[in-house]
Amino acid sequence: MLCKLSITLVVISTALLNLYSMVDGASLGKKHGNHFLGSNIHYTVSEEIQGSNNAQSFYEITESEENRLTRVKVSSNGVQKDKIYDNGLGVFYNVGQDGQCRVAMADPDILGRDPEVYFHFNNLFLLDYDYDYIGKTKLEDRSGLPVMEWKTAKRNVDFEGRRVDKLVVHQYYPETARSEDAIFNPTSILRTVISIYEANSSGQGYTLAETIKRDKMSYEIVENAYDSHDYFTLKDCKNIISDKKINH
Repeated sequence: MLCKLSITLVVISTALLNLYSMVDGASLGKKHGNHFLGSNIHYTVSEEIQGSNNAQSFYEITESEENRLTRVKVSSNGVQKDKIYDNGLGVFYNVGQDGQCRVAMADPDILGRDPEVYFHFNNLFLLDYDYDYIGKTKLEDRSGLPVMEWKTAKRNVDFEGRRVDKLVVHQYYPETARSEDAIFNPTSILRTVISIYEANSSGQGYTLAETIKRDKMSYEIVENAYDSHDYFTLKDCKNIISDKKINH
């Protein structure tokens, strides 16, 4: 009887320990992002870059994964840009405020796009990498918000069209996102900090060259594709111009 009781207590203790570890995040090991396929989403992102060229930008992004369309409105250092990407055709329309819209081949190297020329939330926040759990901390510039921190580091990788010697990425999720499904879910992420390092000429160590901080400000799933239809039309274009020339 005592033997069975001891075994039962061991099983219960092990289960409680595993549950505690899951809550703390440590038992999750390596994690990568979840894709929301077939959905239409609208989100806003603020970005701050510190390096040789400092910049602050605000993005309003609407994606229709069903139709493979993306509209990106950007405000950067007082300059407004508006582009519609047709991921199926591999082209984009630069929507001008004067009604002049320029069509061009989509560039796979721009922010948030993968080598297959597809714009996706996971690409913007680098959610598809494998991450290790670091621990709990606070975002002091967001009223000391308690968060869980994850990290990955890669060497000699391609990042948004350029080769970097070393890339370190930190991901931050609310402390309340303690289940495995909640972590690395686009609806949960709060911040991504990307650090780019250059190898020293001596061959020993690295020097920080640039830091990119991206904060997700809002995230909304649009149930009906037609609710976001206006974002993807060319109704604001009076003329469509192309740089492509036909050779006879």
